[in-house]
Amino acid sequence: MAEPIPAPVPTPAPNNAPTPAPAAAPKAEDIAAALLTALETRQQRTERSVAKSFSEQYGLSETEISDILARAKAEKEAKIPEAAQAEITKQLERANGLLIAADVRAKGAALGLVDADTALLLLDKSKIKVDDKGVVTGTEDALKALQASKAYLFTAQPTGQKGIVGGKIDNPNPGGEPDGVTAAFLRRNPGMKL
Repeated sequence: MAEPIPAPVPTPAPNNAPTPAPAAAPKAEDIAAALLTALETRQQRTERSVAKSFSEQYGLSETEISDILARAKAEKEAKIPEAAQAEITKQLERANGLLIAADVRAKGAALGLVDADTALLLLDKSKIKVDDKGVVTGTEDALKALQASKAYLFTAQPTGQKGIVGGKIDNPNPGGEPDGVTAAFLRRNPGMKL
């Protein structure tokens, strides 16, 4: 038996027509805008559906449920995110620490404090407060308590001047020969009187 001859497959006629250019891909901004619009529409439908369900469940009108939802959304939007609140708290504590340190240095100098950095480490800071306006209170009491317990941090004679540590420096040669710096100055500037 002879094998059947396969039927010829028709070949398509050559198409000389130009192929259409592929459609331009939509821009990412257009896709994002369409996506956001679709999500907002679906969210609004879902909210209306849930509001209707809650109004039936709790015996309230849909308007009352919508008002409750609007207030809850406003409270949520007004609330600072936890990470941001943590950063705000951290920066506020840092600023308050700097204010306390400055106050300790200023008031400590008036009491004859020798080492403000050590005093800051040893002070009972639980009694030192900084108010909303940045006013520091309780520093003087804390410093006096520290002076009573750690007298070596204070000089015997405080200067009594705020912000100045130590006292007046006296001339080591009163009424005598000028010191080396003064003598050199006078040699370079003869005729100057001090």
